[in-house]
Amino acid sequence: MRLWDPVTQRRGGRLPATTTGYGLNDLAFNPDGTRLATAGQDGTVRLWDPATQEETGPSITMPQTYGPDGFYGTVHVAFDQGGTVLATASGDGTVRLWNPATGHQIGKHIVANPFYPDTPRYSAVRAMAFHPNGTTLATVGGDGVVRLGDKATQRQLGADIEHPGPHSEVDDLAFHPDGTMLATAGTYDSEVRLWSPTTQQEIGSLLVVEEKSPFRRGVAHVAFSPSGTVLATATRDNAVRLWHPGTGRQLGVPIFPTEDGEVWDLVFSPTSDALVTVVNAGTAATWHTDCWADPYRTLCEEAGAITRKDWEDFAPGEPVSPSCT
Repeated sequence: MRLWDPVTQRRGGRLPATTTGYGLNDLAFNPDGTRLATAGQDGTVRLWDPATQEETGPSITMPQTYGPDGFYGTVHVAFDQGGTVLATASGDGTVRLWNPATGHQIGKHIVANPFYPDTPRYSAVRAMAFHPNGTTLATVGGDGVVRLGDKATQRQLGADIEHPGPHSEVDDLAFHPDGTMLATAGTYDSEVRLWSPTTQQEIGSLLVVEEKSPFRRGVAHVAFSPSGTVLATATRDNAVRLWHPGTGRQLGVPIFPTEDGEVWDLVFSPTSDALVTVVNAGTAATWHTDCWADPYRTLCEEAGAITRKDWEDFAPGEPVSPSCT
């Protein structure tokens, strides 16, 4: 595992994935960036100091789930907003909370999904995220159902959240920074729905993603910008789109970070002006969201005042953008 400087794109250090030779399933920084948690396929969660690239604190060993395809270790990790609690999700459909300083488990485990011994890959937790208030944890089970859990009691809060109709599973979720909205990504229906975390009722605009391929459907990932003004989606046709969460209006045009692969993850920069995409080829790319959402405005700001003749010479047939007049 390598650490990189996001400004210079230069390598900033290297960490071993695990001590057993297995790879990693997930990683997460704590809020102040002083600690990095890695989730190993061997079921071990390790904590690192990003500055020294040395292991810090006790490691956490999760139960291993065996099945016909091998075994499933820790599939996801996430810190709460205070950095004092670390959540781990494993292949048996459970989520556990830990004190990262001591390595001790907090309370009992949360059942995010029923366990299916014959098909354990359907038991593994698909995604999880802490609510901005730090007291609620949302999970997507292997059954594609979203459940909200109380961090203090480890009990479910409210009703299940599901996309309506057949093939209604959810693959990913994300909380709006102000906590008033939860976005869910439809595995097969190519829809992103917005929900109230308090009532578990649908709110806002339904986002229907028009995919270029009828054979590779579904929304795989969603992410809100820290400003809360943009929602990014990644679909299985390799497209990444930006949306206005309040109106459901798409911003700009889709981009395709890979031609024949798949987008594995996406995350906004802390300032919301850049989006990082990761594809299954193992490469990451940074996209400037302002240019993407309104390329004409960005172009005209860089080029200065543009006359109608300039527009006709360099953009023949294109309607004149109000941003450039």
